[in-house]
Amino acid sequence: MLYGPRRAESSGKKKCVFPVILVLVASLCLFPATSPVCFAAIGDITGHWAQKSIEVALAKGIIRGYADGTFKPDNPVTQNEAVIMIVRGMGLEQQAGRETVIPPEFQNPEFVPDWAVGYVAVAVKEGIFTDDDLSSFAGYKDTPRWKAAVWLARAMGLRPSSSPPEFTDMAGVPSWALGYITAASERGLVTGTAPGRFSPHSSVTRAQMAALLCRFDENVRNSLDDLEVTGEVTSISFTDDTITVKPQGQTSARTFTLRSGIPVYEGDTRVQRSAISQGDQVRLILDAQNRVQFAEILPSSSTISGVLSSKLSMPQVRLITVEYVDEDGEEQVDDFTLASDVVIEKDEKSATFNDLYINDLVTVVLRSGKVISIKAESHSRELEGTLKALAFGEKPMLTIETETGTRTYPIAEDVTIKRDKTKVGLTALRVSDKIEIAVEGGEITEIQAEGTSDTVEGTLVSITIAQRPVISVETGDGTVNLPVASDVRVKVGSGSAALSDLKAGYHVKATLAYGVVTKIEATAGDILDEARGTVVYVDTKNDSFVLDETEPGAGEGFLVVSVEDVVAIVRFDEVGNAIEMIEKGDRVIVVGHREADRFVATCVVIVGSE
Repeated sequence: MLYGPRRAESSGKKKCVFPVILVLVASLCLFPATSPVCFAAIGDITGHWAQKSIEVALAKGIIRGYADGTFKPDNPVTQNEAVIMIVRGMGLEQQAGRETVIPPEFQNPEFVPDWAVGYVAVAVKEGIFTDDDLSSFAGYKDTPRWKAAVWLARAMGLRPSSSPPEFTDMAGVPSWALGYITAASERGLVTGTAPGRFSPHSSVTRAQMAALLCRFDENVRNSLDDLEVTGEVTSISFTDDTITVKPQGQTSARTFTLRSGIPVYEGDTRVQRSAISQGDQVRLILDAQNRVQFAEILPSSSTISGVLSSKLSMPQVRLITVEYVDEDGEEQVDDFTLASDVVIEKDEKSATFNDLYINDLVTVVLRSGKVISIKAESHSRELEGTLKALAFGEKPMLTIETETGTRTYPIAEDVTIKRDKTKVGLTALRVSDKIEIAVEGGEITEIQAEGTSDTVEGTLVSITIAQRPVISVETGDGTVNLPVASDVRVKVGSGSAALSDLKAGYHVKATLAYGVVTKIEATAGDILDEARGTVVYVDTKNDSFVLDETEPGAGEGFLVVSVEDVVAIVRFDEVGNAIEMIEKGDRVIVVGHREADRFVATCVVIVGSE
């Protein structure tokens, strides 16, 4: 055996002394190296059936090689080594480093060397060791395959199955362990050594442990996932030893060091790193310095759409069942395992596994047999937004813009439509209507619509009479130009009026439908005076100008106009309130109040210029 029992030190008893060379080899095997894994130096795994699993386990630091550059894949694994590997595979190595005392319920601490104490403590606290393990653990002995299966099943959070294992060679395995082995077999965690045989009492080898831990890692979520990046290659340089990848579910790309000599796989075939091309989907395993330790070219993704019929969540594994129609038109029902970094959206929002419900409509993206993305929509949902488009093809389609984006749905034949609370047909809807829709099973079954309306309130600056009249209104946030409907309804005070009856300076409230004024309510307020004439002098220092109210060139009837408190100055298509907008020779209409020696303007409209 490689390790002997560690006996308690006490007076009158001899200490057990390990051969120094064996302890040195053990520590190099079990503790992290200070430099990255050098795969070229691992010379005894080439062509081994577990080579890919071994290289993944090495890259993630779950298992480590020996100081002499070998892995010794067929060497047996002691129970101390097995528990260390499992705790690392759970992503709990840092926790193990903080543990210094094994919990008291563990009855054989003398069989645990100092370097394994933290790992055994974690195994006890995490429930990997329970019942019989607490009294029968023999750290220096080889680990039988049945015991490794039990420990990994517990680490994965699996419950014992009520069914016996399908293997025929389970004699001598404790009855309480059989349910765990069945559960691990059903989840694909463990496999037999031959048809119908599990070889439960054979010692698990380092290669077998690597394969077990890789399957375990694929089905659990923990801190080791932080070492992995899956995404699309956006650029790669073998000269600079770099690869840039856009990770799945992220918007920004990341660049990593890609050295020669690292293991690269396409499927189960080891290839050169030159096989990686821009556009490939890859899985990368990194070290703490963002250097790639392992790369895998992934197969193209596939997509299915259907109805979620069931889901299952265990501590380390999540499954969904989807009913869908395949490319041949055949109805299918399949189970899918979720990747640890699966991206889930529901109803256009980021979601979690718990947000998914039976009968949700789902679009599932698969890669390497695992779900990497789920876009779900509630079977029954209501949406509010703005009608963006109607399309009348084989089946009418409606596009709605909501706060979260734009969605298009087919409209059911028996859809119920109301507009402004009146039952109408589909053609009564207008783009920009505010709508509420009910969706059942992916089709719109009900539409409630309201014509869009808005109001603008402020001081009337001007009216432009044309084929489509336009009014300019100063709102306090600026001046807006509003087109006026030909059948606009106008009120001044409590009485009906015509558009031409409105005067600059009136306080107006304009109601718009679809961006056009359909109603104007005006209040005259104070009686405003009006002056017309030609500007003969502009005094920018005093915010005033001189107006000749007589015919041009008459040289009499001058009026000083102050624009210090003016609401608006309209110069053709330009609206503002700065005296610099007025020029000598401008012909203007001024609205405001006459005082003894001057005119205080509220609004100035320039109607012409010399």
